[in-house]
Amino acid sequence: MKYEIYGIKFRKLRKQQHLSLKQAAEGVTSRQTLGNWELGKGDMDFTKVLLLLRKIHVQPIDFLENSVSEYLRQITGEISSMYVNDQTDNLHQYAQHALNVSHDNVKDKIAFFRACVACNYLLDLTGKDLMNKSDKLRLNSFFNKVQNEDEHWYYEDVYFFGNTQSVLNARKIYELAYSLNYYAKGHSTSNKEWTTAVLNTLINALFVLVKKDIETVKFFV
Repeated sequence: MKYEIYGIKFRKLRKQQHLSLKQAAEGVTSRQTLGNWELGKGDMDFTKVLLLLRKIHVQPIDFLENSVSEYLRQITGEISSMYVNDQTDNLHQYAQHALNVSHDNVKDKIAFFRACVACNYLLDLTGKDLMNKSDKLRLNSFFNKVQNEDEHWYYEDVYFFGNTQSVLNARKIYELAYSLNYYAKGHSTSNKEWTTAVLNTLINALFVLVKKDIETVKFFV
């Protein structure tokens, strides 16, 4: 598991239960490997993460979804602040820079995610779309994978969809909202944060569709 926030989150939970690094790692991994992961300096195999979570009595879905939500809010916090405070010039510069970074690092998913979110908010605020055709194809490709390969909506996917709807076309928003709604109905969970994110994303999709294409909304509602 590569996100730095995972190891950091586990370290916080482990210490809350007064479990030493040695005790947590015993029978699962080495003390050094666990220590590096907790400091955000290494990866951890997912099966080992599950065993580690069992030791601190934390459900995987709660750990994974809450950790990702915290991580995503961290990397988009500055963007949201500029949007809320109507800082159009700053947001424009940030979005353009983020796009340039994503173009230079095509394998960096987080860089692309940050660029898309910034462009999404800029478009909603000013009507200016900085994303080119290749950017849009890359974004659609990401969501096509969610739809076609495993039809599994993780919190990260829901958050990404909810914060990029302005830069998607109306038909794609409809398809994704339908897919998410169908998935949510068939996969009930007690995770309130995930459920709230789904509801907010679907409601936002309706508003964005109204702005983009009133005819599409007739088929959605």
